Amino acid sequence: MKKIILLFSIILLFADILLAMKPLKELIKETADQMFSNGYYREAAKDYNNACILDNAEACFNLGYMYDEGLGVIQNYFKAVKLYKKACELNNTYGCFNLGIMYIKGKGIKQNFKKSLELFKLSCNKKIAKGCYSLGFMYEIGVGVKKNSHIAKKYYGRACDLGYQKGCEEYAKLNIAGF
Repeated sequence: MKKIILLFSIILLFADILLAMKPLKELIKETADQMFSNGYYREAAKDYNNACILDNAEACFNLGYMYDEGLGVIQNYFKAVKLYKKACELNNTYGCFNLGIMYIKGKGIKQNFKKSLELFKLSCNKKIAKGCYSLGFMYEIGVGVKKNSHIAKKYYGRACDLGYQKGCEEYAKLNIAGF
């Protein structure tokens, strides 16, 4: 009976230790963040990849950004798109926004204004200022939507409210123009 109680106590102790530990995908991502911050991009890319495989959304986004910019890896827009998609599917709003940029520019994926509009709306609704600004731009110019300066002004205003200076500037221009 004493052995059973001792065994049970040991199991509870290890359970407490395991519950207190960060998930492996978080630890790997944090290591990658340190590597990236210190300029060790190649090493960071490897760790971000490992964390992304374990479904760490931020790691997928960061690795996508590295492929998008060619930091520590050979620039590859197709891989960037794939990683931004995964990050977005894992609810990383910045992944959704960057995927919208890839769609609007046709980088690594067929240009699709409707899809970029959808992704910018999603990111704007999640308080990503550049998502709101991008919607304003699309409506002001008429990219993938009917040109509408009133709607553009609304989105520029939202970007401004979220602290994006360019949104404030575009809002002011449209305001002066009478919209």
